[in-house]
Amino acid sequence: MNLENISFFLEDKNKEEESEIDLSQLINEFNLLKNPNLKKPNIEINKDKNIQEIETDLKSYNLNELYKIVEYYGLLKNIKIAKYKKTEIVFIIKMFELNEENKLIVEKRKKLWFYLNEIMKDKIMKKYVIW
Repeated sequence: MNLENISFFLEDKNKEEESEIDLSQLINEFNLLKNPNLKKPNIEINKDKNIQEIETDLKSYNLNELYKIVEYYGLLKNIKIAKYKKTEIVFIIKMFELNEENKLIVEKRKKLWFYLNEIMKDKIMKKYVIW
């Protein structure tokens, strides 16, 4: 069988819609961090919090709360497909939050989570929130 005559072209039909997060890039950075022989990725660290503080904050969440964060960032579909464990989800969220390009959505998520926690502390208002 001669395969030299076969050729194909791939074209992305949704070039304008680039709102989906590139999870493969996060996974590659994760793999690079796991293997010390490979070149470390260039990650800009947020000046307000260092990596350990972010990781400590995220480890206090249970798996359902982490899924809510991941869903807010638009990564839930990819995370569920890959069936990641809690530590891997924490790492992916940490890498997402450390990326300078995601600064606005991270700040917005943290602000909204703060508001939600404040509402949940109120005895009267918490009965009106399904979370």
